[in-house]
Amino acid sequence: MNIERALVAEDHAVQRIYLKRVLRQIGVAHVADVADGLAAIDALSRQKWDLVVSDLDMPGATGLQIIDAIANAGSDTRLIIVSSHDQRILAAAEEYALGKGVCVLAAISKASALTRLTELIVTSGTVPVRSCTVPLIGFRPTSEEISHALDHGEIAAHFQLQYRVATGELWGAELLSRWDHPQHGTLDLDQFLPIASTGLVDELSEYMIAEVISMLGKLGGGNTLRLSVNVSAQVATSATWAEHVARRCLSARVRPSDLIIKITENGQERSSAGLVGAIAQLRVRGIDCAIDNFGCGYASLTRLSVAPFSHIKLDRSLIARARTAPHARILLGTAVEMGHSLCMIVIADGVETADDLALARAFGIDVAQGHYYEKAMPGHEFSNYATGLKNSFRKKRWFYRNMGGRDDV
Repeated sequence: MNIERALVAEDHAVQRIYLKRVLRQIGVAHVADVADGLAAIDALSRQKWDLVVSDLDMPGATGLQIIDAIANAGSDTRLIIVSSHDQRILAAAEEYALGKGVCVLAAISKASALTRLTELIVTSGTVPVRSCTVPLIGFRPTSEEISHALDHGEIAAHFQLQYRVATGELWGAELLSRWDHPQHGTLDLDQFLPIASTGLVDELSEYMIAEVISMLGKLGGGNTLRLSVNVSAQVATSATWAEHVARRCLSARVRPSDLIIKITENGQERSSAGLVGAIAQLRVRGIDCAIDNFGCGYASLTRLSVAPFSHIKLDRSLIARARTAPHARILLGTAVEMGHSLCMIVIADGVETADDLALARAFGIDVAQGHYYEKAMPGHEFSNYATGLKNSFRKKRWFYRNMGGRDDV
């Protein structure tokens, strides 16, 4: 990103002067500064800024109100939040900005701001920016449009590979619904499910379950991979539903133990009793169940306490926050320890870098997924990849058997 205009909102004169100097030294042509939050909001209303460096604790209006002003402007202004408040308040401010769709470069303490500012700005055009800005330019499909896409084959399953953290061995894959939209390209359908009707959520769940069972059937009896599929809590509401899933596995000659049903948060506790029965029935029939996005939804602990989940999938935000926030590391470690204490397999989403993988190893996470490994791949690519992996394994076993080597590879 080419930063030509920057605004510094800082009430301490010495720090304000220093921040301005750093910005000018790295080539920002126009740098303005304000010592008052209301003045910052006024400046944001008058013109567009490429970058805003804002303190949280400002007279007149706080940095959180400045975040509101940036969001209301609807621009692509990037933000660096600085504060002398503790890390939890900084993290909350960053989360708030992301929720408002503001592009956040970082939320940093004042103690490190002067040394990190140059690095953050220089690399801002080459590194991923944490942002909740929807990249669909206002596209908001109706339930009818999503249903039409499903009926016409525009929605398909993609496979996000999952690896054992300790060994790097391929463990399985998660099915993700992707919409091949004729105008907007490939879209993550999870962005739109909250607006979809109950009937459509049911329809999509049935479609994805059929896809996962079909893929397991293609992989055959020698398959060692586990495939998981998302199911909304408003769908998994009875033992009868769960038995339907188990019978579909048997009809397709698929081992139930190869399938994992992941229950996603829906914010509705009225389905809890039915959900508990559905999960219990699945477990009785040999199908494992995972609680999805753990650490994000309000009902996570309640569901974990009453439903016999076998896997816990940590929300990607836990890894993201643990990169920089000490309190987030404590929460991540507690979640992992709790999962293991309940004899559950702990899966981490959002592993994007080698540092993230090292973090997962340090906390004893069992399985990880994310862009550090690969992006989600279409079904035919995954099938070819998994088949090739299985054939390679068979050739290795043949070699050891026929050449007198070990047979425990």
